[in-house]
Order: sequence, then C-alpha cells, then structure tokens
Amino acid sequence: MELKFTVQAKIKKPIEEVFDAVYNSKKLSKYFATGGASRSLDEGVEVIWDFHDYP
Repeated sequence: MELKFTVQAKIKKPIEEVFDAVYNSKKLSKYFATGGASRSLDEGVEVIWDFHDYP
C-alpha cells in the first residue's frame, strides 16, 4: 500500500514578510529551524539548517 499525503498551511502575512522570515538566517529560527541557519539563503551558497529536536 502506497501512502500519500499533502500538507498545507495558510500564512496571513504579506509575501515580503514571509520571504524574509525564511531567507534571513536570524529570523528563521523563530519560525522553522529551531537551531537557526548557518547563513542567509543567498544564491550559490551552502546553508545548513539546524533543528534542535533532531540531532
């Protein structure tokens, strides 16, 4: 049996604010990666997201 699922969420914020929250490494830990990110999501760079809940 193959399991399939879809996850959706509505974010009631302006698109620019949502983008900045994901792009900006200092803001990311408030919403998603609990341990933060090694740097902001600039083109051509490697970014490591840290999740304190998952070593």
